Amino acid sequence: MLSVDKIEQIEGWLSRDIIQLLQDLCHKRPKPSDCLEVGSWKGKSAITVASCLGSNEYLHCIDTFTGSIEHKHLQEKINTLPDFKSNLKRYNLHDKVHIHIGTSQEHYHKIKKNSLGLIFIDGSHNFQDVLEDFQLLYDKLQIGGFVAFHDSKWLGVKRVLWNYIYPLNDIGIVKRIEDTTYIQKTTHSYFYPINQLLLAIQKAKQFKKRIKRKIRKHARQVFNINRF
Repeated sequence: MLSVDKIEQIEGWLSRDIIQLLQDLCHKRPKPSDCLEVGSWKGKSAITVASCLGSNEYLHCIDTFTGSIEHKHLQEKINTLPDFKSNLKRYNLHDKVHIHIGTSQEHYHKIKKNSLGLIFIDGSHNFQDVLEDFQLLYDKLQIGGFVAFHDSKWLGVKRVLWNYIYPLNDIGIVKRIEDTTYIQKTTHSYFYPINQLLLAIQKAKQFKKRIKRKIRKHARQVFNINRF
């Protein structure tokens, strides 16, 4: 396993805490099992996960390598595949990674059912894309395996979590570290009531924030001030 300090040198958006979370989930996943990530950029998360794998365990990376919608607004053409491959070779992990250029819809059939111990979803933040990634890949996950959603505060990701993840009755408690929400697949529904309570709390907090924004906006209009 590579140190967090080395992984932090790779270009990407994973914080130190999320690197450590992925390493922890890799160690806790059922073994032997492969791992999979949707969205690889230049390899920061891939190297984090692949460096934790044992012999005959592999990481599947699904990515177009042309950047997300957000990136395409900033630059006409992006191709991160050369940097991705270069970083894998730099850390001698190129033999641990299977690269699938495209989307989950194009490659999910290549992944065997019940073969995965960890799925990391960090591709498009669009609601339909995140939902498709999850629904196509969830049955590939072993009991006891984990699914982690990066950037889970983004609206599209949050909608998937609230509408499709919290209502599941075959997962443990939904947890979050920083901007990453993760679940563990189980065979029972013991934690369903707890997850419903956690979801209700989140919705109440969002409602409170929405009311505060409305009050501030109204105050600015009434008193003609920029801050309230």
